[in-house]
Amino acid sequence: MHRPLDAKTIFKRAFGYTPPRSIRVPGFVELLGNSDEFNRGMVLSLAVDQYSSFSAAPRNDGRVEFVSSLHPEHRERFWISDFQPDAEAPWANPLKGVLACLRKRRVHFGGFTAAFHAAFPPGMDLGSSSGLALATALMMRALYPYRLTETSSARPPQRDRTGKLPPQTPKERLYTARLCQEAIATFAPEAGNVLVGALTALLGREFHALQVDLLHASSSALPLVGEFCVILCDAGPSDATRGDVAELKSLCESAAKKLSAKSLRSIEPRYLSKNKALLTEREHQCAYHVAGENTRVAFTDRALQEDDLGQLGFYLYQSHESARDFYHTTTPDQDLLVELAHDIPTCLGARATGGHWGTMTVNLVSWSHTDEFMKSMRMRFQEKTGRALSVTRCKVVDGVDMPKRRTVLF
Repeated sequence: MHRPLDAKTIFKRAFGYTPPRSIRVPGFVELLGNSDEFNRGMVLSLAVDQYSSFSAAPRNDGRVEFVSSLHPEHRERFWISDFQPDAEAPWANPLKGVLACLRKRRVHFGGFTAAFHAAFPPGMDLGSSSGLALATALMMRALYPYRLTETSSARPPQRDRTGKLPPQTPKERLYTARLCQEAIATFAPEAGNVLVGALTALLGREFHALQVDLLHASSSALPLVGEFCVILCDAGPSDATRGDVAELKSLCESAAKKLSAKSLRSIEPRYLSKNKALLTEREHQCAYHVAGENTRVAFTDRALQEDDLGQLGFYLYQSHESARDFYHTTTPDQDLLVELAHDIPTCLGARATGGHWGTMTVNLVSWSHTDEFMKSMRMRFQEKTGRALSVTRCKVVDGVDMPKRRTVLF
C-alpha cells in the first residue's frame, strides 16, 4: 500500500533515520473578510484538513539542517549563531525568522535537523509560509521548552511523567501567532499575511468558523451548523497580470490618513459615505470594500447563530463582487469560477480566496450534492478554458492541540 508523503518520510529519506518528533498544522482558508494586516480588519476563517507537517530531531553541534518537499533539490545548513535571510534559499526564511524572533525574546535553544512538507499543491495558498513559521515555533517549544510573554519569555513549562508539555494558554497562542507574524515580516515579507493564518491554525475549531478581529487581537469560534461542505477550486497557473500589493497598501493607508483613522478598520460605511469627497476615486474604492467586508463579517455572527447558511452564502457572493469591482484583487479565472458556481443551484455561495490575485475560490455546497458540484465545475471550466480544474473537498478541523472549549477570547 502506498504511504502518503509527509515530513517524517522526507526526514528519513534525507537523513537516514526516523525523527523523534513530528507535528501537523492545518491549512487556513479565508472564508470571508479582509485579512490584509495593514487594514487591521475582520476575517472569518477556517482551519481545514490540508495539513503541513514538520519533523525534527535535536542535535548538539549548534547546527541546523533543513529540507522541504517544496524544494527537494536544496538542503539548507547554518549555525544557530548565524541565521540571516538568504536570497538563494528563500523557502527557508520563515524558519530562520522564527529562530531570530525566539532569540530576540531570550529563548534558549540548540541545533536541530528538520523536514517540512505541505500536503496541498504549492499553487494553493492555504498558508504554507505561516504553516512553516508556526510549525517551527511549536517544534522548538517541543525540543527546547519555552513560555512566551508579550515581549519576552518566562520560566519554561515542565514536562509531565510521559514527557508531554502542557498545552499553550490562549494568551501564549496569541503571542506565538504574533511571533510568526514578526518572523515573516522580517525575513520573508513577500509571503504576505501571516497573523490570521497562524491564529486559525492555533485556535480553529472543528465545525466552527473563527472570527478574527485584527484591530483588537481577538477571536471567537462561531458554530457552522448545517448540511454543507467546503469546496476549494483552484484554476492553477495563468497568464493573468498580477496587481501590486504595495500599491494597494499605500492606497489603503492614504485613505485612512485622510479620514483621520489609524487604519480602515475604524471606518464605517456611513462615515465613509459622508466623507467621500476627501478621497480620490481609487482610495474610496479600497475603503468602500474594506468597510463592507468588516460589516459582512460582523453580520455573519448573527447569521451563523441563527443557522442561516443562505445569508452566509449571499455574503460570500457579495464579498467577491466587491473585491472584483472595488478592491480589484480578483483574477479572470476567479471571476469565472464564481460565475460558474453561481449557476449551480446547490452552491450556497462562493468567493475568491487565497491571497491577492490568486487562482482559488472557496465554495459552500449542499452536502448531498458535493460530488455533483465538483464534477460540474471541472466539466464547465474545461469547456470554457480548455484547462483542468483542481477541486478539493475540505473538512473543518481543530487547531493544533486545541483545548476543548467553545469560544476563545484574548
